[in-house]
Amino acid sequence: MICKYSVIQYVPDPVRNERVNVGVIVWSGNIVKTHFISDWRRIKDFFNCDLNPNVIKNLFIDADEEKINSMVCWGNSIQLSHHSISLCSIDQTLDLAIKRFLS
Repeated sequence: MICKYSVIQYVPDPVRNERVNVGVIVWSGNIVKTHFISDWRRIKDFFNCDLNPNVIKNLFIDADEEKINSMVCWGNSIQLSHHSISLCSIDQTLDLAIKRFLS
């Protein structure tokens, strides 16, 4: 089964284009899985911001492929990378994306 995945990034100032990976999202058909970093303190300290991780996580509740595709075009503080494709299972893809983008 083919899966797609994107990196969820926090971009505090889109003009400066500084970004940090905060999560990954993987989907295949109607199945969507996300994973976020566990410790947000480094991001809050580095960008000197009052970031609420729950607000970011809530953006992805009940996400489907249409919503994910629309998020790729966002120019706000939360952005998705253009999706990539994997031939692995959705769980394998999620594990690989976590190791590659969030470690």
